[in-house]
Amino acid sequence: MTDALAFLDENKELLTLSGILLTLLIFIWQNLRAARLERQENYMKLELASNDLFRFEADNAEILVPFDELTKPPGTIDPKADRFARSFYFMTLNLFEISIRLRKDRTIAPEVFGSWVAWYYDTLTSWYFREEWPDLRRNYTQEIRAAFDPFVTGFDPAEDEDVRRKRFFVHVGKVLKCRIVEEWLN
Repeated sequence: MTDALAFLDENKELLTLSGILLTLLIFIWQNLRAARLERQENYMKLELASNDLFRFEADNAEILVPFDELTKPPGTIDPKADRFARSFYFMTLNLFEISIRLRKDRTIAPEVFGSWVAWYYDTLTSWYFREEWPDLRRNYTQEIRAAFDPFVTGFDPAEDEDVRRKRFFVHVGKVLKCRIVEEWLN
């Protein structure tokens, strides 16, 4: 017993330092775990929000279908429907912005993010989105603008859709420095 007490007395500083290091390691581990859980929770919130938006789109298909066409249909647009569609695209772009942020934070795996880029592409094919983009773009980050700008300004409805889609994925992959997205359609 006296040997143990003598050892403890001689090594007080080492034991104190070991205790501090162990406490620090546990603290770091808990913070990393909490950050990972928060990222997972944020991703789940994003997925649930996207499901809500899909449900909203389905529930309001009668209003939104004409805005989703490749080219503008003939006739005039009802101002109320126009405002409705504009709000829909604001909601969509807000989710896109969050998806990019979560991808940059590595919360969304590249393989999952590719499915979001497919949604970006579907949005790009809307005549209404392309018509409104010059005004909408001011509200969004550089990454979103860089992803859409060249394709909105240079959109050719006669271009082969598979070619356009592939060019879009390659472009977005380069903008976001995501090789998996860049090669998504290969």
